[in-house]
Amino acid sequence: LPAQLNFFSGETMQVRTLAAAVRDDMAGRLLGDCVWAMPPVGRLSTANPSTHGAFGGYSVNVHDVCDAGRRAFATNALLDGGLAELHSRCGTASLPIAVLSTSQSASFTTVAGNEVSLQRAIQSILEVLSTWDASVDCFVMLFNIGNYHWISGSISFLSRSVVLYDSMGGTSSAKAFILSRLLLFARHAELRRRAVYPDSVVEHLKWRADKEVNRPMQQDNHNCGLFAFGHIWCSIHGVDFESLPVVGDHLRLSLLHFVLKSGRARAAQLAPKQHEVGVQF
Repeated sequence: LPAQLNFFSGETMQVRTLAAAVRDDMAGRLLGDCVWAMPPVGRLSTANPSTHGAFGGYSVNVHDVCDAGRRAFATNALLDGGLAELHSRCGTASLPIAVLSTSQSASFTTVAGNEVSLQRAIQSILEVLSTWDASVDCFVMLFNIGNYHWISGSISFLSRSVVLYDSMGGTSSAKAFILSRLLLFARHAELRRRAVYPDSVVEHLKWRADKEVNRPMQQDNHNCGLFAFGHIWCSIHGVDFESLPVVGDHLRLSLLHFVLKSGRARAAQLAPKQHEVGVQF
């Protein structure tokens, strides 16, 4: 697996070694056991945005991992676990980047197969924006189409652009609708930035919808969610996703490894330290 696609360590690793690590990590666990969790957060406010974005209180259990290990599935739980860890790593980025959860991106596009009304979409966008500081320069997110296909989207203040990535290509009314809501999100993000930092934007930004990105294209019919996540990962890290030898099942394995190892690392950080306690009589 290329180093850029080893989401956990960023080191080149043999796929067989990666698979063995996932297998060993799952050994002996029960279906309901938690394998990854983000600590819950208190009430959010403009003055006190969450460092966890919208991921506080999220968790992934063994059942979620088993579902994601089947080729027909790429569950919200696993994808959100990967997105949450990506968001945590973005905290050290030179430019402020916000990673949306799958429920956040759905809240202003499509919920349970139904398009969200414009009024509700604007309300949801404002709620999502309140999760982060107004200085954020880039927003990245995943979208689900028809409960069978994942694509990714990004908004950049630096390039004034909105981009959709679809590993299967093609055009559809669903993607056109998502693009329109991305542009709506971008405009409200701009209005919020103007309100908080009135001197930061000299003139009105002209947002443009860049040509849809379709490469690399998946060579299977079950790893669209992993390609969408991989595209977000590489774009944030300045890596040309298309130039890498991408195999969908390897991406799936890498994300499983990423969430499991991140879960163990996070649990170790949160575990209470053991102290010897002296008892006086």
